[in-house]
Order: sequence, then C-alpha cells, then structure tokens
Amino acid sequence: MLSIMSNAQSIDSLREVNARLLVEISELRKKFAEVEAENAKLKQIIEENARRDARVEELEQKNTELKARLAIVPFSMITDQFKFPDRKLSNISYHISKKNN
Repeated sequence: MLSIMSNAQSIDSLREVNARLLVEISELRKKFAEVEAENAKLKQIIEENARRDARVEELEQKNTELKARLAIVPFSMITDQFKFPDRKLSNISYHISKKNN
C-alpha cells in the first residue's frame, strides 16, 4: 500500500514539474520569437548601412576626382567664370585640354 501511495505522490510531483517546465518552455519560445524579430530588424539595418557605406564611398571617390579636375583648372579661368558668367566651364576644360596638347 505504501508503494502505491509513494508512486502516486511521485506521479503528482512529476506532473507539477512537467507543468512548470511547460510554462517555462512557453516563456522561452516567446523570448526566442522576440529575439528573432530583433535580429531581423538588425539585419535590415546592417543592409541599409552597407548600402549607405557604398554610396558614401562612391561620392567620396567622385569628390576626389572632381578635386583633381579642379586642381588642373588655372585659377584665372575660374575667376573669369565669375567675371563673365555667360562663359561655360566646358570652355575652360577645352582650353585646358588644348593647353596640355
């Protein structure tokens, strides 16, 4: 008889433990879903940052090229552009290429 009572208590005890574990599993699944959602957001941010970084690099390269082009333009031609705004900068590049040849 004691053995049956002991087994019944063990079964009840195991059922309690099982119920607590089921609650804990449910909470962990909820936390896992939240972490996965946050990871998805972070991946999107990383991709956006990568696109921005590429664009910044592209613009910095273009800026460097423009600075190099501007460095070859004689200062007097630049100031002439302000004195005579109807003259186009394309004329300046034509004069530069003509001068270099």
